[in-house]
Amino acid sequence: MQALTVKTQQEREAADIYQRAVKDRAHREVDRVREETKAGARQLKAMMLQLEQLQRRLEVKQDELSQAQLVAAMQQVRADTLDAQLRLRNKATATKSNTRKNRSRDGLRWPQQLTPLRGCQERAIQPGLAARRARTTRVIPMFGCRRWRF
Repeated sequence: MQALTVKTQQEREAADIYQRAVKDRAHREVDRVREETKAGARQLKAMMLQLEQLQRRLEVKQDELSQAQLVAAMQQVRADTLDAQLRLRNKATATKSNTRKNRSRDGLRWPQQLTPLRGCQERAIQPGLAARRARTTRVIPMFGCRRWRF
């Protein structure tokens, strides 16, 4: 009987040792998972901060891009306008020398030699511009109310 009690005592102790080992292993596993979860949460937080920073940088760069595109469009319009003005000026100087020969007796050119004024309906911005236009323009009744430079 003593041998049986000793044997059962040893089996209980072995079972207790095994049970403690299983519990310890389970606790270690839970602790490891908790640490991994905390590390994952820290990494997620860092990634979210980095994402927010990158989104702000993207917005800033998009704003800069749209401003640069606007400036480029304005410069293109300005260049086109200057190019058109230069072509008109070159055309006017080329036709000006030819039209002096083709004036009629009253000093008016024929309609194919006339060039319409730019911005006839615009107000004079510079002082003296209206007087200069008055000297160099006439309203020809047969062409309506349009002013022509000659």
